[in-house]
Amino acid sequence: MLDLRRTPEKIERRLHRRRGLGVLDWIALTPSVVVAAALLVIPGATLVAALGLRGFGVVAAGVPVSVTTISGAAIVAPWIGLDWGLLPVAIVWTGALLLAAGLGWVLRRNRDTASRRTPSPAAFWPSAGALVLGTLVMTYLIAQSVKSPENFSMRFDNAFHTSAIRWAVETGNASSLSISSFSSFDGASSLYPAAWHGFVALVADVTGVSVPAAINAANIAAAALGWVAGTIFLALVAIGRRRAVPWTAALVACGFQAFPLLLLNWGTLYPNFFGVTLLPALLALTVLVLRVRGTHREGSIVVALLVAIAALPGALLAHPNAVMAWGLAALAMVFVRLGEWVASRSSQRGQALLIALATGLVLIAAFAAVWNRLRPSLDVAPWKAYQGPVGAVREWLTVSPLGSSIPWVVTVFMLVGVGVLVWRRRFAFVAVWLVFGLLFIISTGAPDGALREYAVGVFYQDNPRLAALTAVGALVPTAVGAMTVGRGVVVLVRRYLPGRRLAAPVAVGIFALACVAVTFQQTIGQAMAWTTSAYVPTQRSQLIDTEELRMIDRLPDLVPEDALILGEPGGGTPFIYALTGIRTAPAYMFYEASDEELEIFHTIEHADRPENRERLCAAADELADASALYIADFNGSGYRNTQVAGLRRPDPRTTELVATEGSVQLYRVTVCDDL
Repeated sequence: MLDLRRTPEKIERRLHRRRGLGVLDWIALTPSVVVAAALLVIPGATLVAALGLRGFGVVAAGVPVSVTTISGAAIVAPWIGLDWGLLPVAIVWTGALLLAAGLGWVLRRNRDTASRRTPSPAAFWPSAGALVLGTLVMTYLIAQSVKSPENFSMRFDNAFHTSAIRWAVETGNASSLSISSFSSFDGASSLYPAAWHGFVALVADVTGVSVPAAINAANIAAAALGWVAGTIFLALVAIGRRRAVPWTAALVACGFQAFPLLLLNWGTLYPNFFGVTLLPALLALTVLVLRVRGTHREGSIVVALLVAIAALPGALLAHPNAVMAWGLAALAMVFVRLGEWVASRSSQRGQALLIALATGLVLIAAFAAVWNRLRPSLDVAPWKAYQGPVGAVREWLTVSPLGSSIPWVVTVFMLVGVGVLVWRRRFAFVAVWLVFGLLFIISTGAPDGALREYAVGVFYQDNPRLAALTAVGALVPTAVGAMTVGRGVVVLVRRYLPGRRLAAPVAVGIFALACVAVTFQQTIGQAMAWTTSAYVPTQRSQLIDTEELRMIDRLPDLVPEDALILGEPGGGTPFIYALTGIRTAPAYMFYEASDEELEIFHTIEHADRPENRERLCAAADELADASALYIADFNGSGYRNTQVAGLRRPDPRTTELVATEGSVQLYRVTVCDDL
């Protein structure tokens, strides 16, 4: 169990760190980031290497396979009586490694597979160097946005996510089958994709850091080793092995305001963020399986297929949105590949066309069935379009979603890349770009109705989720465009400065630095400022302000560990459990209150009446067997729950004031003292 109890001096230092970037604090977090990175790479990399994948793909494709291993181990651990930690991960990894080694041996012995000669993979070390560059840039972007390792997003959804991690650490159970039970005192749970929560809880358990620090360490590792490494792998497969490709891809991965900073800010959509970081590697594996025109082989089709199959469960348990987005992109690539196959069958084109049409119809029907099954109810997907179709198309084509500034460098590169891909008849990545762009246009620019509900309901009709996918669709076109423009710079330099060997490399380096500087100034700085507003507490923070944070930090010294604290969830009280381990009710904003909770909420407003007093105390005892009952009167933020109206302005006849922190008060319910 993590110990968050702090002395007043430590509280002051912690709150001071939250206000600004502490370099020493981030240096202190480095071991936790290294642990998170190792957990994301080592299990999966060893498995895909045993299957037969080689080169940089071992690192990039190993990440989603590691997520499968970790999330699978979290499910298995309770079944075999183990607490969540490294041991169940090691057991599952060992079994998977034996299976992968056996399959790899069979594949190497198989004559048909061995006879399909494929080129050796791209050189590893240039890609590894590019990953180091991308990791440094991405770490800086996230650290400078979050400001302190102890900061956490004070957005709506994060009240659930941080509490789920706390529950997983305390109970030793991070299974997707049971992690949602933290919100219910009777332990009732439902299936919830908890790969991210289990991963963060594992980082916290291994390193001993706080929940917020573990979240930031895990997110940096995911952004660097999932998103950046996956983008480099995708570029190697899509563009080729030229020396500039991995370096260009690493910088392109850090150049979008739509991802990863947007999903680290908005919501906060941590599980969705985690799933999207896995998409570039999944798309690269899909390309290796389909062999669409113009792509470069980095291994056999069978090996790539097996690795993709091993990676998909991890993406699904990270967030189903990630798998559905991959499915759409894969379907688009399949149709392009079918078209290429039909075009190559000049002597039997009619027969090939019929086969392609039948195959396409079967795939569409199967995907539509899954699509319909996974669409959530409109009750949890209330988000509306915020503009018309013309504005949505403009934002998509200028890579400026949600009203952000236009990143002219990225926009030019992307549009040039799309043109180059069309000119070279390499339509697979153009199709992916179009599919994700169409989803974004429908989500942000189409009127409410059946079309919008069906097309983007799987993504909760949530504009930031679809905005993030536009970055995924733009990865390859932007990298292709950057490479094309870069070659143009080289041609011009060699034309006007002939005979100077270093002129072209120096010019390209200066050009790249200028592009990075302009992009940072135009857009990335804005995205970082948005993220900072979600992480750095002020008196006007959305859910938790500075006064409430001070009260939360004092709570372990003010109330017993087994107390139950009641409070308005829209005021941020669910973060009490996440940061201190003291149970709260309601547990978060969207929840199904138990009979005992409803009884407490209904009777506490008039607890001075004898009948209400007995019902209140009986319900509290039945609910949590708490030693004391408290009310945290936090500042409201607009999310009002009518069920807990009785918790506002507690009655002095039934409560006593324990502590204040500015406008925030903590009360102890006194009516149950004599019962």
